[in-house]
Amino acid sequence: MDAFARLAGERSGRDLRSWPDLHRWSVSEVGEFWQTVSDFCGIKWLDRGIGSAYTPPRPSPKPGVGGTEMGQRGVRDRGQERGGAMTDALWFEGAKLNFAHNLMPLPTDDEVIVSVSESAELASRRLTGKELHVLVARCARALRSAGVRKGDRVAGVLVNSQEALVCMLGVTAIGAVWRGLTSRLTTTSGPRVPRVGGCEEGWGRAPLSPHPTLPKHAILLSTLSLVRTLLSLPPPNRSPRSLSRFHFSPNLAPSSCSPDFGVGGVSDRLGQISPKLVFFSLGYLYGGRWHDCRGLAKDVLSRLPDTEQGPPLGVGVPYWTTLGDEGGGSVNRADVGGDSRSYPDPLSVSDLPAPLVPFEEFLSGSATEIEFEPTAFDHPVFIMFSSGTTGLPKCMVHGAGGTLLQQKKELELHCDIQRGDRLLFFSTLGWMMWNWAAAVLSIEGASLVSFDGSPGHPDLAALWKVSAEEGVTHLGASPKYFGACKQKGVVPGVDCAASGSDGLKKLRTILSTGSPLLPEHFQWIYQAVKGDVHLASISGGTDILGCFALGNPTLPVRAGHLQCLGLGMDVCAYGGDGSQEAVGEPGGSGGEVDRDRVDHPVVATAPGAVAAALKPPSREAARGEMGELVCRTPFPSMPVSFWGDSDGSKYRSAYFEAFKGEDVWAHGDYIKITEEGGVVISGRSDAVLNPGGVRIGTAEIYRQTEMVPEVEDSLAVGLRVDGDVEVVLFVKLVPMAGEGGRGGGGEGHPSQNPKNHYVLTGELEGKIKAIIRSNLTSRHVPKRVIVVDSIPYTRSGKKVEVAVTKAIHGETVNNLSALANPDSLQQFHEAGRALRGLAPFPPPPPPVSRLQ
Repeated sequence: MDAFARLAGERSGRDLRSWPDLHRWSVSEVGEFWQTVSDFCGIKWLDRGIGSAYTPPRPSPKPGVGGTEMGQRGVRDRGQERGGAMTDALWFEGAKLNFAHNLMPLPTDDEVIVSVSESAELASRRLTGKELHVLVARCARALRSAGVRKGDRVAGVLVNSQEALVCMLGVTAIGAVWRGLTSRLTTTSGPRVPRVGGCEEGWGRAPLSPHPTLPKHAILLSTLSLVRTLLSLPPPNRSPRSLSRFHFSPNLAPSSCSPDFGVGGVSDRLGQISPKLVFFSLGYLYGGRWHDCRGLAKDVLSRLPDTEQGPPLGVGVPYWTTLGDEGGGSVNRADVGGDSRSYPDPLSVSDLPAPLVPFEEFLSGSATEIEFEPTAFDHPVFIMFSSGTTGLPKCMVHGAGGTLLQQKKELELHCDIQRGDRLLFFSTLGWMMWNWAAAVLSIEGASLVSFDGSPGHPDLAALWKVSAEEGVTHLGASPKYFGACKQKGVVPGVDCAASGSDGLKKLRTILSTGSPLLPEHFQWIYQAVKGDVHLASISGGTDILGCFALGNPTLPVRAGHLQCLGLGMDVCAYGGDGSQEAVGEPGGSGGEVDRDRVDHPVVATAPGAVAAALKPPSREAARGEMGELVCRTPFPSMPVSFWGDSDGSKYRSAYFEAFKGEDVWAHGDYIKITEEGGVVISGRSDAVLNPGGVRIGTAEIYRQTEMVPEVEDSLAVGLRVDGDVEVVLFVKLVPMAGEGGRGGGGEGHPSQNPKNHYVLTGELEGKIKAIIRSNLTSRHVPKRVIVVDSIPYTRSGKKVEVAVTKAIHGETVNNLSALANPDSLQQFHEAGRALRGLAPFPPPPPPVSRLQ
């Protein structure tokens, strides 16, 4: 970060050594900033083009030309009318690059990818830069031979492995578009693993209350969801030409998912983009059990729609093999002694169901050089899907150049990843953090560790042990994982040092995302893991394949806060709901942005020019006050389009219509920017509660219920009553010490209460309310506290307050296939009827709690 500030200062002729000055320059001199990022991070251009780094909107082409073009802003109809400044910003006009070309390490004998399995039976697999180069060359050649061309879609339903990276790099090398999905099935074996936060729509949920400053340290890595994926097939008599009806589910019991539940899963996603080829994992290990996916892959493939050249091709990828010089595979076993037959040998061709092609056969043949297809800056590289809890998933198309610039900026500057560093980011292919972490390959001399399996197998120390053994410098995991380690008494700093390795001496950054990283999590990491690590909570979204707020190795760490706004991200908090006047006094936005800086910038097209200030912000909340997260200046990793959104109306509606008359990106998070320039995120704005006209973020309440030992999980919603809103808090209680069983109901809830769980007595309800009142305000205190069996989540680990709000008001909840546990909504429908006076609550069960 300091080196970048020096370069920026030299080029701009300004003193940018202080963080506020550097961030102010990055959002006011947009073109100059992103050009400097490109040069500092070493973007490999195939053609530097004719334009500057940033060009303001220009008049539309004459209507009536017809046809389509692939390039700036993705797939656009020729003659399509341009919109506002945010959507029509042009980046590096006329320039050409290739995404894989930028990610490919040098073809040397240095290790660049290490693949680690949860099983001690399977040795780590290692790829050098030279070996990766050959495999990607073969994959690119094979894809071209299979008829895949620039702009075609290719999907991977794969485990987190080196094969997934080879496939993604091969696809993007030829200019095709990649979509990864996890092949993870559910499991009933192994220890209960905490739900790993992370979501497809917005992945950092920052912690809440201010806490004392912690020491300055080196960087943090974040994690995504540990969501288990179950593909459940439609009935066998369904036409093979019809779109498939199968689903993903992170539940721990396969039997909990029916075929009807899977209607919106893969069919809502792959069915939209019609892939020409799909890579399938044929099996995998999770929680100590082997899952065979051969039949699944065959049936999924048969139900995908045809492309213009016929049915899509399927390629079967075996689990944990070492590819030989001719593409053949052998199991890469560790010498652990004893019986290791729990893992089968690679599937032979005769075992592979038609029409799948074996991966080793697909890669067979010779190829040593990669022919990189030149693409425009905004040429589609990834297709990402939102969680789909409010309708069909948004199908977001991300451009090669913008994705590359954003991710390299974050990894190299905000995470300080350098030559010799090694990143382990726990994720599955379905979540954006897999794409984000893969970009570390673009940093010369850095390497990536991919972990496949359960982070709780054989115990919660698994990720820490891998980090110690592999010399990881940057580790990413979710707050749920850190919280589970804390709860179980894991002490990684001591445990890893006693293992005979160098322990965690090389670890200098921990990143966290997916849900609030609570202040007590900060304290635990500094006490139990390492006292001189840089801990960074980060927040952004699948929508931008990057971060709005994240860490900074040059700034102090404050417990419960995201350290700063990202460079180039002109973020502030907007008060009001888009129809009101400004709320609060004009105040600072994150990063100390000047009050008289642009609102709708027309940014310089030449170095040194300054954006014109059009008008002061009209809605910006004062520092320390809550508001909607908005970004007021264009940034290159905005989606280039939504797939199939020919007129751009869905795209504009998703981000640019929240505030009437203002052309700003509204992200849907409820935030405050602190006096120090840090960020606190209190949840999704569509889940904000409004009792008595006071807006409350649900994460504020969850922060308090986390401190109640009898409460395992909670969810807060608003019940509409006589023109106002009452806060209703649903809680799932923990089992009694030493006793098992599932969560159950309690006083005031229409279900029976298992006697091996705590009961919601008046004492416990009072305790919950007292904690909320003492740490927040009386407005935050729920009118009612109701016990439920389970809290509904999306498959990506996100609480669904909106769905529960609909359920308690008797409204239809759309797209149940987006939920991991849709059956859990029934208890909320029943509770809602009682809350609305349509049905009585049953008498409470006899109290059996043994409250401490």
